[in-house]
Amino acid sequence: MNSDSVANALLQGKPVNAAQRGVQALTGVTPESIAARGNQVTTDIARALALQGPELQNVRNALRVYDQSARGNDALAEVILQRGLGLGSALRYPASMQLQNTGQ
Repeated sequence: MNSDSVANALLQGKPVNAAQRGVQALTGVTPESIAARGNQVTTDIARALALQGPELQNVRNALRVYDQSARGNDALAEVILQRGLGLGSALRYPASMQLQNTGQ
């Protein structure tokens, strides 16, 4: 993705497309990078399913720690929501879910 593709989209009268390409160029998050990340997750899951013995126990321990951390984040977000600080939903849900909820 480069500035030429952004400029071409603008010249073609597609400002939304140009903005999307510009953000993708700045963040490096493109449909291709998202697909690659998904492929890596699938590969990691397949590798984890093939583990045995101590390696499997290490993965289980890591997942347990992750789960406890996620539960802690949810509890913290709930406290923040209850106190009306307005940050709870941002801590609980990824930005993509927040955008979907606002209709953007």
